Amino acid sequence: MDNGSQGADTAGARASRRAHAAVPPGPDEPRHDAPKYLSPTDLGAAWSIKHGAGVFAYETNLLVDTAHGIIVDVEATPARLSQEIVAAKAMLARAAGACGFAPSCLGADKSYGTGPFLTWLLARGVTPHVPVLDRTAQTNGLFTRERFTYLEVEDAWRCPAAPMLHRAGLDRSTGMQKYSARTTDR
Repeated sequence: MDNGSQGADTAGARASRRAHAAVPPGPDEPRHDAPKYLSPTDLGAAWSIKHGAGVFAYETNLLVDTAHGIIVDVEATPARLSQEIVAAKAMLARAAGACGFAPSCLGADKSYGTGPFLTWLLARGVTPHVPVLDRTAQTNGLFTRERFTYLEVEDAWRCPAAPMLHRAGLDRSTGMQKYSARTTDR
């Protein structure tokens, strides 16, 4: 590992990575890569750079009944945004079982605004007051689909920064046609 004692590769850390990789998330649970760094003393903590220099940390998640001004439940999770939704589901289930608290609406910040979580809330009759997490502008330097033009006569796509993309075959696993540029067109 890269970072001295913070990334020490102990036997426990290796076992934790194997256990983490062996349990795939459910269909509506967040997916993330194995952690880059593991704490040698607390394998449940996550490396976080949210507030500056990187540290191993947890996040505190609260379920609050705003009508009565009380905290109904608290859950600590590794400092990963994806874990907030896992915590929210767990707290809602515990609060319903323990004290019959089943809110008709739920307010949260945009990190909770994923399609699967909003759908999960609506399926349970909970009206979400959560901004939708819109990642359409996050292209990582790639062109979006809208930037390409399909040319039906050539059965090809015009890329805004490169030569034509011609049909290269069928991806049998998805049933989708593949298109690529020819090296001779560059």
